[in-house]
Amino acid sequence: MDKGKNKISYTDFADSSVNVSITALSYFEMGGSGYLVTGDTAVGGTPATGLCYILATPATTAATIAWTTTAPAWRDDFQGYYATVASVVRALGGCNYVANSYNDRWVYGIKTADMPGSVITTIKVAAGAITETKLGASAVTEGKLGASAVAQGKLKTATGSVNVVINAASYNYTASIPGGEYGFNIQCKASVINDLETGLHGDVAGLTSPSGGYWTTGYLSPGVGFENDSASSRTGYAQVRYITSSGEVHWIFILRDKVTKENRSIWQAPDHPCFGNGGKPQLFPHPFGKYDTTKYEIIVVTPDKGTVKAIKTKCNVDDRLFVQLSVFARRSPAPSIL
Repeated sequence: MDKGKNKISYTDFADSSVNVSITALSYFEMGGSGYLVTGDTAVGGTPATGLCYILATPATTAATIAWTTTAPAWRDDFQGYYATVASVVRALGGCNYVANSYNDRWVYGIKTADMPGSVITTIKVAAGAITETKLGASAVTEGKLGASAVAQGKLKTATGSVNVVINAASYNYTASIPGGEYGFNIQCKASVINDLETGLHGDVAGLTSPSGGYWTTGYLSPGVGFENDSASSRTGYAQVRYITSSGEVHWIFILRDKVTKENRSIWQAPDHPCFGNGGKPQLFPHPFGKYDTTKYEIIVVTPDKGTVKAIKTKCNVDDRLFVQLSVFARRSPAPSIL
């Protein structure tokens, strides 16, 4: 008698919709005795979700075959997988049972380095057989990603923007740029062609706005400063694409004059201003820094995704949300005022 022999097969090996049945004339050795399956035999009991194992229990005339969820152990003396290291109940095979489907059926053979319970190494996997639905939510962790596994196009990014009103013949700067240290190049725009010069905090040399379009400053900074040389007030705009954290809540912060109710600056992004700037909302509750609390108030709005989408559909290409956000803020029934 061949110790450890397990020569069984299943009647419906590829049909995961039906219970596993061991075909007639299958043979296996168990605890020093040989067992012959005389007729097609369905595995008894009901498996539970997850990896399940087929156990054969010795009986007087034949073995009883049933499901279990307890992973077996290897017995060197019997050269096979058994219910425990001291048991004579042999494990013959198993499946991955999910939603009434007996998936990934396998038969135990000789011992391998990573058995028992490692289905992926005990069955032959066809090309393309491993699909997203078969992977657990945490199956692929960050540590398992290769150095070049994430292409640039797969990065989750978002765009945030901010504007600020600059009085005639004066200088003003925007609130903190969305994304903080996770941002890419900042782009700027003037409301009137060639009326503003821009620079980053720290008196970085400015650039004259070209034909009302955006240009890239090439620097990252907490904010962008605008100098207005004209005789009328102007609006400066800045936007940045950044690697987003979640993008689940869209934040709008509006710095508004308490008396005139004029919007002096609007900040919007799908992440809180503290993201990329320390990550602590208690220390970074809004993007406007040390504003004059006697003159201004801050309105906070968190519209749902449907409202954000509706606002975007009403914007022209160059609006960058600001005009519609101003309208939305005035109509919002219950904004938060800091």
